Amino acid sequence: MIIVYYIYINCPNKYKIIVEGQLNDIKISKIEISFIYIHICCEQPKLIEDCKNFINNFNLKDIIYSESYINQFEYPGLKLLYDLSQNSSSNFLYIHSKGMVFNNPGNKRNEFERTTLRSTLYYWKKAIFILKNVNFINKIGLWPSEKGFIWVNFFYIRGSYLKIPPIITKDRWWYEEYISQNSNFLDCYSLIKNKVCGIHPDCIKDDHILINQIDNHFDNFNFDNFNFDNFLLDKLNDND
Repeated sequence: MIIVYYIYINCPNKYKIIVEGQLNDIKISKIEISFIYIHICCEQPKLIEDCKNFINNFNLKDIIYSESYINQFEYPGLKLLYDLSQNSSSNFLYIHSKGMVFNNPGNKRNEFERTTLRSTLYYWKKAIFILKNVNFINKIGLWPSEKGFIWVNFFYIRGSYLKIPPIITKDRWWYEEYISQNSNFLDCYSLIKNKVCGIHPDCIKDDHILINQIDNHFDNFNFDNFNFDNFLLDKLNDND
């Protein structure tokens, strides 16, 4: 699994809270990683260097950095994902520093960002198992949309699936819809619903009890014993 992590910095203090929490979650989950590609975007080059030094304190292996200096929403992160995925047999996890700009006025992580990322990481073995064994599934996340992207833009994706590169646009919502590639939800799998489906955004709140339970137990969960070898492929292949 290759992780593509896009970090946008607009505040020298807030980014450490979000980045620290997200990197700690990655470490706790023990997700099997071959490389972590981290793209940092900030108008101040010094903050980018500060962020790199901050990340290096986590002693994560095989980090490859890139950077940019103009706010183009999630274009740099998704362009990096597209470039890496071309003709690749690897599978990818894409995450981003959600809450850096909106919905995080305090000095801690936004609750929705934290629970969404943790729940996405909680199911990493299931995601890898599905991508290895079910050919028609290309995108995996908590809440696939009816159009074929994953709400919140934390998702697993099959290498070489992306055929169309992202564009630079002032419409930030375009980047959430980017991975649909003009398809629908039939090649998407919902980790939280445990099936192929498309979910209206108003229905995301229906899963708050489960994702809060995952959040509450995440730090103490034994990921080593979390195994999906007995996953019911027949059920999945029937789109049930």
